[in-house]
Amino acid sequence: MEISRVDPGHVPWRVPDVVDDVIRRTHRSTKKIDESGFRVAPLGVPFAFELGSPDDTRDFVFTSRNLPFVYLKNFIHMKFMVNSRHIFGLGERVSKFELEDGIYSLWNYDNVAEETGIPPGNNMYGSHAFYLIHLHNPKLFAAVFFLNSNPIDIKIRHVGMQTQVDHIFTGGIVDAFFIQSGTVEQVMQSYHYLIGNPVPLPYWAFGYHQSRWGYRDIIHLKDVVHKFEEFNIPLDTIWMDKDYMENYRVFTINEKKWYGLNQFIKEQHEKGRHFVAIVDPGIAIDPHYTVYADGLERGVYLQGSGKDQPLVGVTWPGYSVWIDFLHPAAESFWEECLAHFHEKVPFDGLWLDMNEPSNFCDGECPDETHYIYYQFPLDFYDDLYYNPTHRGIERGTVSMEALHYGGTVHQPEFNYHNLYGLMQSRTTARFFMAKLGKRPFIISSSTFPGIGRYASHWLGDNHSSWHFMEYSIAGIFNFQLFGIPFVGADICGFEGNATINLCSRWMQLGAFYPMMRNHNGPKGAPQEPYIDPRLASISRKAIHTRYSLARYIYSEYMHAAHRGGIIFKPVLFEFPEDNNTYSILDTTFMFGSALRVTPVLEDKVDVMTSYFPNSDWFEFPSFKKVMSYNHSSRYGKNLELHCSLDSEKLNVHIKAGSIFSYQDQAMDLSINTITKLLDHPIKLVVVPDHYELAYGNIYYDDEHPVNFRTQFHDYNIELHKNTIKIVLAAGTDRFTYNKADQTITHVIILNAANYHNTQCAKVYDKVDHTFRQLKHEFNGEILTLSPQEGYTMLFSRIETISWYNTCLLYTSPSPRDATLSRMPSSA
Repeated sequence: MEISRVDPGHVPWRVPDVVDDVIRRTHRSTKKIDESGFRVAPLGVPFAFELGSPDDTRDFVFTSRNLPFVYLKNFIHMKFMVNSRHIFGLGERVSKFELEDGIYSLWNYDNVAEETGIPPGNNMYGSHAFYLIHLHNPKLFAAVFFLNSNPIDIKIRHVGMQTQVDHIFTGGIVDAFFIQSGTVEQVMQSYHYLIGNPVPLPYWAFGYHQSRWGYRDIIHLKDVVHKFEEFNIPLDTIWMDKDYMENYRVFTINEKKWYGLNQFIKEQHEKGRHFVAIVDPGIAIDPHYTVYADGLERGVYLQGSGKDQPLVGVTWPGYSVWIDFLHPAAESFWEECLAHFHEKVPFDGLWLDMNEPSNFCDGECPDETHYIYYQFPLDFYDDLYYNPTHRGIERGTVSMEALHYGGTVHQPEFNYHNLYGLMQSRTTARFFMAKLGKRPFIISSSTFPGIGRYASHWLGDNHSSWHFMEYSIAGIFNFQLFGIPFVGADICGFEGNATINLCSRWMQLGAFYPMMRNHNGPKGAPQEPYIDPRLASISRKAIHTRYSLARYIYSEYMHAAHRGGIIFKPVLFEFPEDNNTYSILDTTFMFGSALRVTPVLEDKVDVMTSYFPNSDWFEFPSFKKVMSYNHSSRYGKNLELHCSLDSEKLNVHIKAGSIFSYQDQAMDLSINTITKLLDHPIKLVVVPDHYELAYGNIYYDDEHPVNFRTQFHDYNIELHKNTIKIVLAAGTDRFTYNKADQTITHVIILNAANYHNTQCAKVYDKVDHTFRQLKHEFNGEILTLSPQEGYTMLFSRIETISWYNTCLLYTSPSPRDATLSRMPSSA
């Protein structure tokens, strides 16, 4: 729905390049308005609209009936009544996942603080005017998205079983998208289709990353890497903060401290490791600084209040200017800077920091002015009826009157401020694909809807506290909604000093973040996992456990990259009909649909109690059954979980009905990078539910930056009773995957009491059209199948795997004949 104000001489601002025009046209034409459930009040009565059931006008998701709607220049006020108490989204913020009563401000700002809902708001690096609604029919969800880049306040107030939502926009138009009720996965895939599915990532991205601001020189960094090797702790990626720069100047190297950095990185590449460098957008003003002089000559900088003069602000190197990524010469300038930098520092990924853009003065900073918290007088504020964030909107950023390329009509920073990180990330991603021939590994501080197509995110400068560790779970949930699934918090915390207990628990939790990175600030005590023997042991086990699920984690992410959706989610989203899951909303999570993680979020805890919904649940990786499905109840029960630090136990549990890949070779100390697991086969873990059904999938590709949409294998794996079917659901047979991790050495079937009389097991090879006999072993309700000597089970060859309580001779090549004699459920 688009609402704009007709004002002669004034063309309203519309956010460009987020939702493709083709998608807009497609969505507008799919249904007639009266068939969609979207209803608009007839002419002659107060303007109102609502989204509800097409068949029942009394049923609604939200309505604006009898509620205010005000539309002025730079002020739009719209109020909804949402037919639910349970709303999620709006960010970026540090708080619980479910939105509580309060005012939530959306305006990109380099800041981290707990969001209380009390003005002035603690808005942060990103702005996402999206919220997800859990409807009264608990199976169903709906969503609302406003595409608006100007400052926004959204007020939440619960009224009985409903929620009143006030929206205040300070510019643009009403560009709203309403996603009709469906499952949470359907709703999220629809939203991600609108804004663009996540960027495909390289396999190494899912390993362990080590970073800090405070590695003094090349000797210090070499010592860090050596200690990881000495203590047998896996290490995939080394990150560098600003320490490597000459006087904090972007694209420079302090050769005195970092002589030999290029060769050191090449040595790490030979060991299977990777390197990520920080890049700030503020460019130091110095006519002798080549980067600055070249950009000035090309005219690619954001323009200030002076005629044809770059806007001046202050960042780490001092007085600075910013690239205007709307300028037609900016992309080639940025690519050349990155290419020259890559020759000196052969990075594999880039960390785009401070691109809100962050400024150490407020607004514009003329040279003669002391820049600390300087308030530049602006006529611009005269046009604002209302100021979201309830502080100066130029606080910590550049002037809103700064101009982007294209003139003065629609190019003020006020409109483009929230888009700066998106524009920078898009240009950087093009460099990775076109110049390096690699998938972009880009971590951006600033975010906005659509940036997930190019970059990922971390949760910012958090604190070394149990409180912030718990909040990280909700933070990651939010970015799953926002279409940026590869995200993580700074493990052990950025600000302050983490205790060994806190750091140990955080490493255990972080092993199941989509992005696992340990990072802290320059004033913090060292927190690398080798600094304490117990921390080293706990970290080693946590990382190896993550490695054992490497193919599963990569598959879950790449499915989201292809079709949208979420990979790290509340247990509620897997069991939406169980209201008891709200009690564990912020303290547990599912990774994919197979694995539930229950982290320890308090100090000195040896035993904890947590709610488990009604299902069969199994410990991972012991495969011990801890709870059985209760046929007489809708609900589950609380389980007591042992979790002492000395035991190094991770409370990870498998949900019945799941199939996933597992590599126990990952626990071998020789596996010190995640990519080594590509050279090892997998085991397939199959967990029938109480109907003897299970489902999973596995994804393979060659990590190509462009052909990922066609050159891949995506297999659906389905269990029905005593037969597993493997189907190439997407991709092409013309693609060939040659790594060892497409080989299955064992099929481990849990919950297998019904299969205890198994006498025979066979696999149907669709390439040579033959059945091959499998070895089978039954032990304690676990049935294990494995190939006979001399036969290699490859995903690309297998069509079915079946097991029986009688042995038959098969003359037909068809796998359908092999499944005629099914094992009865009472076998």
